[in-house]
Parts: sequence; C-alpha cells; structure tokens
Amino acid sequence: MPLFKVFLILSLLGMFVRLKCPIGFSLLISAAMLGAIFGMAPGDLASDMWTGLTRGQSIEFAMVIGALLVMSNSLERSGRMDRIAKSLSLLLPGNRSVLVVLPGLVGLLPMPGGAMFSAPMVKATDQESEMSPESHTAVNYWFRHVWEYCWPLYPGLIYAANLVGVPARVLVSRQWPLSICALLCGCFFLLPRKKSAKKATQPAQENAGSQAGAATGAPLSVPAVPSSPAAVTRPDTAVRALPPPRGKAQALFMLLRDFSPVLSVLIIFIVTALPLSLCVASGALISAVATIAAGEVAVGLSGRRTFLDKNFLLFVLLGFGTMVFGYIVDRSGAATQIVSFLSQHVAYAPLVAAMVMPMIVGALTGLTLAFVATALPLVLRMEAMGVDPLPITVLAYACGFVGVLLSPAHACLVLTNEYFGSKLSRVYKLILPPLAMLVVMGLAMYFLLR
Repeated sequence: MPLFKVFLILSLLGMFVRLKCPIGFSLLISAAMLGAIFGMAPGDLASDMWTGLTRGQSIEFAMVIGALLVMSNSLERSGRMDRIAKSLSLLLPGNRSVLVVLPGLVGLLPMPGGAMFSAPMVKATDQESEMSPESHTAVNYWFRHVWEYCWPLYPGLIYAANLVGVPARVLVSRQWPLSICALLCGCFFLLPRKKSAKKATQPAQENAGSQAGAATGAPLSVPAVPSSPAAVTRPDTAVRALPPPRGKAQALFMLLRDFSPVLSVLIIFIVTALPLSLCVASGALISAVATIAAGEVAVGLSGRRTFLDKNFLLFVLLGFGTMVFGYIVDRSGAATQIVSFLSQHVAYAPLVAAMVMPMIVGALTGLTLAFVATALPLVLRMEAMGVDPLPITVLAYACGFVGVLLSPAHACLVLTNEYFGSKLSRVYKLILPPLAMLVVMGLAMYFLLR
C-alpha cells in the first residue's frame, strides 16, 4: 500500500532527526530506503542516487546555500545585519512588523531554500531573545511562503493556471485571499505577544550576559552548536558594533546601503538570465567588497574561512540531501503511485480527492510543482462529475501547499530548522494551527467561487 510506505519513510526520517543525525545524511538514507521500498532495483537505485547527487540542479542548489552562508556571515560579522534590523525597527511600527516584512520581502523571490536568506535578519531583529529557536524558525519559515498562493513569479502557480486553461492573473485573482489568510494567521498564531515595558526589560537584563557571549558565537550563528575556539580568539571574526541610525531618513539610507547585497541578488536574478547560484555569489562578493571599502578588511576577508567551518559543510550536505531525496521520489514513481491509489479510492468524493491527493504528494516531496503536476490533473478530471475546475483548483492548491509546508523534505524548513537549532516537532506544533486555518480558507473559497 503506497500510503503505508510513505508513512514509514516519513516516520523514519523523523526518527533520524530526533536522534540528532545530521539532516543531510538522514535525507540521503531516507532516499535510499524510499527507492528500495518502492521497488527500485539496487543497481538502478545506486545509479539514480549518484545522478541525483551530481546533476547540475543539485550542485547549483548546494552552491546557492554556500553563497548565502558566506554573504550572511559577511553581513553579520560587519555588524550590518544588526543595523538592518535596527533601521527597519525605526521605519516600521515595532519588531513584530519587522519579523513579517523581512521574510516576506525575500518570499517575493522564488528561490529554493530562500528562507536562509532572511533567517539571520530575523535573528538580529530579536535583540532581547524573547523568542525561542522554534519561534524563530516558525516565523521565518511561515512568512517566507505567504505569497506563493498568488505571486505570479512562482512556477507552480503558472503551471496550475495552464492546466486549468486560464491566464495566470485569473488564478491570482481567485487565490489572493489565501495569502491574506496566511498573513493574518501567521500574525495571530506565530508572532510574539506584546509585553509591557516592565516585563520586556527584565528578560533583557537577565540575558545581558548571554547576549554579550552571543556576539562572539559561531560564524554561522547556529544556536546549540558550540563556537569554535578560533571564532572566539580571533578579533577579526568578532561581530562589529556599528552606530545605530538616528532618525527615519538616516535609517532609510542605512537600510538601502546595508541591504544592498540582498537587493543586488534580487535585481540580478530578475533582469538577467544568470543562474541563481551566480546571482547569490554576486551578492556575497558585493557584501565583502562593501565591508572592505568601509575599512574593515579583516572582516571582509573572513568569509574565506567559512568554507572550512563544519556547519558550512553540513549545510551544503543538507542541500545535496534535499535534492537527492526529491530526485528519488520522482524516479521511484512514489508520487505517481500515491495519486493512482488515491484516485481509485476517493474519486467518488471530489472534495476529499482535491484535498487529500495534493496534500500527501506535497508532504512527500516538499515541492509545489510536484503536487501540481501529479495530483492536480487527476483532480481536474472530475469535471465530468459536475465539478467546476477553477474553485476545485483553488482548494487543491491550498491543501497541496499545506502539505508542502508540512514536508520534512522541504528545503526551507530543514535549512531554517538547522540554522536556528530548533526542534522540528515543536516547530510543527506552532505552525499546525495556521495550516488548519488555511485548509478551512481553501474550503470556504471553494464554496464561494462555485
């Protein structure tokens, strides 16, 4: 039974994570077990594992992760990451707004593992350590993905519109309420509650010592990972304390200047045909050059040591593991078998099929395109049963993307979880309520659009 096989693989992957096995290794092992369980011959499985590891997409994704880490390390060591957060705090009404805007801006760029872009800035925003690592992960992960329901740059949305036979703008006009729902639910369920001034200052005083120590933490700023002796003893690796902006005009100027490496990646990606890895590498280079131009030569060049850091290598391995797992899911025919099985058992209930099939495929693959390409065509075949294609597509897309956000193979989830050193089970507890509300909203949209 395909569903039992999927449940077994996801359970084993969760067990590896709980045993603190590096997630990159866990994904590689799970990929091999998935291929074996779904009947791949040993020779074919070994060949496909190697192909998944060495193909261009996997190498580029690993390069993107590496360049992101180098750039974030440079921004953090130069003190600019902290000043970005402070500038936004002056321009926006409170840190809660900053926590929404930073990952939301990055979410406008459809790049794999994009949550790693905003993770260091989200961490810098929480100066008083009021949020747990799990809250950091949930907030960064959630608001990074609020636009995928209606932002026309995402290929899954464009492909879904093609399957329905309508222009992308028509599907956008039906699905934008899902993004609004995601924003509101994220703000209500995930953002920290406002505290009184007295309560807010007390934790800050208690954590003063830990904040001072955090300034000389590991170069990749991964909590729960001891900093290397080199990071503590070398003065050129310490985070610089730059003067904060004074007034909103100066804050805006400093924000644009300090945020320029990230903006450069967005601009280069949109206006050129360069691979994403080269776009991010350009941003890392701009960050290093800007730091050197500011007179901080040692800090600007310190990124070269990032390549030898154990955490850097584990993150790159995580990128390879994510891509290999997705490749084996495709090559083994697991998603196709699941959709075929479900179509035989729930085809008589269009609503159930539209919710269950995309959600399971999304949870297995962690990819929007996967559930759109495999599950949505079968959902649309139910038009012969009197089902309106556009409303059922909205419901299927909402439920499918809920599955994507739940997937332990989702690159943004595993990367952000690893970055903040959070416990994945606790992260799931935080995001389950807003995910449930998205399913309800998908059902409501289905009945309203009929």
